[in-house]
Amino acid sequence: MDDSVQNWALFSGASEFFRQKAGLCDTRDFIEMQVLQQSRFFDENGMYRDDGLEAHHQPVAYDIVPRVLYSLMFDQGYRGKGYEEIDALLKKAGLLTLKMQSPNGEMAFGGRSNQFLHNEALLIAVYEYEAKRYFREGDLAMAAAFKAASARAIEVTRIWLAKKPIRHIKNRFPTETKFGCEKYAYFDKYMITVASNLYSAYLICDETIPYEKEADLAPTVMQTSVFFQKLFLKSGGYGIELALGCDPHYDAAGLGRVHHADAPSTICMSCPCPGNPKYTVNIPPVPLSACAAIQTDKGWILGADGTAVYEVLEKDTDDQKAFATLSCRFEEGREICERYEVDQNGVTIHLTGEGEFGYVLPAFAFDGENETDITLDGQTLTVAYEGWICRYTASSSVSEFDRIGANRNGHYRSFLVKGEKEIQIKIEIEKLKKGTK
Repeated sequence: MDDSVQNWALFSGASEFFRQKAGLCDTRDFIEMQVLQQSRFFDENGMYRDDGLEAHHQPVAYDIVPRVLYSLMFDQGYRGKGYEEIDALLKKAGLLTLKMQSPNGEMAFGGRSNQFLHNEALLIAVYEYEAKRYFREGDLAMAAAFKAASARAIEVTRIWLAKKPIRHIKNRFPTETKFGCEKYAYFDKYMITVASNLYSAYLICDETIPYEKEADLAPTVMQTSVFFQKLFLKSGGYGIELALGCDPHYDAAGLGRVHHADAPSTICMSCPCPGNPKYTVNIPPVPLSACAAIQTDKGWILGADGTAVYEVLEKDTDDQKAFATLSCRFEEGREICERYEVDQNGVTIHLTGEGEFGYVLPAFAFDGENETDITLDGQTLTVAYEGWICRYTASSSVSEFDRIGANRNGHYRSFLVKGEKEIQIKIEIEKLKKGTK
């Protein structure tokens, strides 16, 4: 089944259910057939493989969409064939989606339709459905956890919608430039999608479920199946997302996101810069993420370039932090060991390898309307933006690198930390003190 037929089957089954619920038709057999045949597209974690059964770069937003459709159908009374099987998959994936959420409320990056405002509206619907599930089951703690996650997604959506003039994507480029947008992702269409997804969440929502608007502080680590190729670490209000592989039309491998609960999501990085984007950018594209790099006779080769192989060697949490160790193996036979630790004090990156190697730091430079203030002082790189700073402190000197990248959020300069056998980098995001420029 190709993508167009798969998508048609999914949406037609859902639309027919609501037509039948409204008394406009009686197509029960057709609805049940569509519901049943979709179950094979879920992976072992209950995430939906929109690009078919085998592709190893599945789009995150297109995992969420079918789960929202089924959540809405089930919430509105569907109990036909396939209900119990797929609802069990929704429950399994719901727990992962809780772990994948950024500390500031945003949906994970990855693939098509990423970084649009309707993403978090989809998250809200998933979280509200799961909150009702656990509330019915008597698990008030889990119900409250999903309600708190919904509140975070609502708040970040409110923040972006409050920016004037309004945009449908997380940048400040003029709407008519279509910067960061696929050819189909124009303003009118995707603002309607925001409204539609929020309405779906509203229909599911149960406001009687008690919860506290708690911060997302607990140490958490989660790795997706090979089909989505993501690793998430969160603790103490910080969260990171690593792409272990990617579709080069939308992402790049490496550390693609560092978020802090209260800070602007783009001050460090929300998603990587793809080398061959299927969306509009206004500078020559290059693959860029925070990643290891090696020098060859052809110049520097980056983990973001698409030839390196990432493998997770260890991942776990303790009372204070989430941590993971990765191997980054380059085609040239070089291997860099990368250890990431996330706690309330920030993100620590420790790299080891033979000989000289480097680690690339993308620095957010321009959001389409405003430039950031980038300062380099020896071993410290600082980005100031919207009253916050992102500080990179390295164990050796930091120098400007020659890559200028772009993703859906804007433009990035890049910097390089070089070291012999070992490099350490600390990333901290803080609110600027009053009176500081």
